[in-house]
Amino acid sequence: MFFAVERPRVFAAIISKLLEAMVKKTKAMVLFVIFTSLVVGAWAQHKGPLKLAQAIPLPDLHDGDFDHFRLNLAGNRLFATAEENSKVLVFDLKTNKLIHTISDLKAPTFDGLSR
Repeated sequence: MFFAVERPRVFAAIISKLLEAMVKKTKAMVLFVIFTSLVVGAWAQHKGPLKLAQAIPLPDLHDGDFDHFRLNLAGNRLFATAEENSKVLVFDLKTNKLIHTISDLKAPTFDGLSR
C-alpha cells in the first residue's frame, strides 16, 4: 500500500519540477524578446533617412527604370540594364560616372552570365 500512495506524490513532484522549469524558460524567453525589441528599436531610431549623395546624369535614358544590376568589384564597375531602352549602362565606381553604354540590345539581362 505504501508504494501505491507514494507513486502519485512522486509523479506530482516530478511534474511540478518540470512545470517550474518550463515557466522559468518561458519567462527568460519573454524577457529576451522584450530586451531585443527595445535594443533594436533604440538602434533603429538613431538612423536617419537616406540622403541623396550624388546624382549621375543619364541623358540618353528616356523610359522605364533599371531592371538588373551586376557588380564587378575587380574592375570597379557597375553594370545596369535598362530593358525598355535596350541598353546596358556601365558606371565607374571610383568616379561615380557613366563610362560606357552598350546599345541596341533586345531586353538585356544578366541571366546566364557568370559573375
